[in-house]
Amino acid sequence: MVIIVLAILVSGMLLLGIMLGRGQISPITVPTPSSSPTPTISIAPIKTVPQFPQSTNPNLKRYISEKLSITFTYLVSQNGQTASVQEIGNKVYVYYTGTPATQGQYIEVFDKDKNQTLEEAVKAQILKGYSESDCPIKSQSQYVPVGFTALSITLPISQGDEPEAIQAKAAKCPSKYTAFGGMAYFVEDPSHPDKMFFLSIGQYLINSEGDNKGWQDTLQLF
Repeated sequence: MVIIVLAILVSGMLLLGIMLGRGQISPITVPTPSSSPTPTISIAPIKTVPQFPQSTNPNLKRYISEKLSITFTYLVSQNGQTASVQEIGNKVYVYYTGTPATQGQYIEVFDKDKNQTLEEAVKAQILKGYSESDCPIKSQSQYVPVGFTALSITLPISQGDEPEAIQAKAAKCPSKYTAFGGMAYFVEDPSHPDKMFFLSIGQYLINSEGDNKGWQDTLQLF
């Protein structure tokens, strides 16, 4: 019996060898794992926020935006109202609670070519397609952070212009960025020439610490 089983096994092995040799049965191949390159993970450098001086005034609050690299101070309680701050995209709104943040004052951050002056950057990014005579640029000096350069897009208003004529002139300029009916101006810190900032302030101040000083006066970059 054992001899018969062995004979069958040997015959089977011989038959398998013959079939393999004739290509009737393909040998089983074990796939080798492919060597994929290890993905490179880039890690953004950690931004260091400077230590800003602390005020002894409990009503004074400092806002710091690590994303936009700006900081400023404001009085929380003022004129019987409460001021607050909200950051949305590349804008930081400063407003009185009880009203929508987007209806308040704000600072908007722009990238710019570090080799451009502030005026050149405003013309390239804001006034492209507009006439310089319709939207003249003038320097700004009031409510400007110390050491900053500032300018406004204005309207060529003449004495005796009727409201309709003024509205027609305003329609020729970018209304969002034109100083018309309130304070609106661009600023640049010469030590950070790759950025410019637009300040929409309007007709009133949201104060910071100091006489007649708005929050925008305390703007700092880091």
